[in-house]
Amino acid sequence: MGNASVWRRLDGWLILFYAFFICWGWANLYSTALGERHAPLFDLSENYAKQLLWMGLSALLILVITLLKYIEYYQFAGVVYLISIALLAGLFPFGRHIHGAVSWYALGPLRFQPAELAKLATALLLARYLSDPSVEISRPKALIRALLIIGVPTALIAAQPDLGTALVFSIFLLVLYRESMPGYYLFIGFGAALIFVMAQAFGATPVLVGLISLASIWAYQRRRQKKNLWRVIPFLVFAIGFLYSTDFIFNRVLSDRHRNRINILIGKVEHTEAFRRGIGYNLNQSLLTIGSGGLMGKGFLKGTLTQGNFVPEQSTDYIFCTIGEEWGFVGSAGLVILFSLFIARIFYKAERQNTRFSRVYGYAVGCFFMIHLLVNAGMALGIMPTIGIPLPFFSYGGSALWGFTAMLFIFIKLDATRGEFF
Repeated sequence: MGNASVWRRLDGWLILFYAFFICWGWANLYSTALGERHAPLFDLSENYAKQLLWMGLSALLILVITLLKYIEYYQFAGVVYLISIALLAGLFPFGRHIHGAVSWYALGPLRFQPAELAKLATALLLARYLSDPSVEISRPKALIRALLIIGVPTALIAAQPDLGTALVFSIFLLVLYRESMPGYYLFIGFGAALIFVMAQAFGATPVLVGLISLASIWAYQRRRQKKNLWRVIPFLVFAIGFLYSTDFIFNRVLSDRHRNRINILIGKVEHTEAFRRGIGYNLNQSLLTIGSGGLMGKGFLKGTLTQGNFVPEQSTDYIFCTIGEEWGFVGSAGLVILFSLFIARIFYKAERQNTRFSRVYGYAVGCFFMIHLLVNAGMALGIMPTIGIPLPFFSYGGSALWGFTAMLFIFIKLDATRGEFF
């Protein structure tokens, strides 16, 4: 297949979504940076101007991605993965501390976050590993190897510490589940997270009673299936052991800021004036900003709280607030709907792939966009903890923009070729 034919087969809907999102995202960045100032459009001291530069460079990145052949993404997946691991490890001696984490390289005025490359690299290598016909992810040995591919970058990112980005890597479990990983592994992961949150909200004793009650009900319903009856015991032992380790994890492993965010989420912090001016300031300002937009919003460049810089990190973690104030409920809901259609399109195209490599990679890309949307919008609305991950194509940052652009357009290229060069 020639290059001209490949270009014609690039998915127009995904490209249209991408173009719309980055344009709307840049408009919101421009609004957050403007305030009472009227700086020139190409003033590189401003975030919106630097983002515009990254958007222009993204066009070159897209061109390179579409010129590469299908087989090259498969062949060099391991190399890209090793480079990303080396960059993550190099942060500890050479990285720059920002907001309590050593997650960035400082290259003069520019900063680079290797975790964005690690997402792409892990997706590619996992897709290559699972594309091997001899690999059956339902077998423990193959599953352990897949989890190691995911676990190495996750551990390095968590050690920075950047627990928010590390948490994003857990979305790979959904990809493994799609590729026939037994469902009880997914249940264990979800159950552990639920036990952790419930233990902090209600204490260990009520959760213990609940676990024993659920195990007893399950055992009673299967009392005639003696072989299956014994399966509940290892799960119960693991659950109780994890339950009584949650306090250690919460108090000794997590930092003060992470503990505060969890306490805010589960309602253990009273919403007093001190709270609103202290650890709850970001959330309170976020809710005020979104609420002030009402149904239809105040209009582009007319958000008073946005223009007044009342929300910290409004160009990155809390960019959703600007959408809520200027575009209102209609605009916010519209964004969520459009992103949902975009993600659904990726899953639809992934399911239609001719090769397992493309399918696995496509599902990984779709899952990454999904968790970023859910967490970023959720933390602005106070239904998710603040863990500092960007809203794709909207939050400021060259590393994130290039990372999401590369992830998306590699899949678009794989979909266009459908394995002809494989």
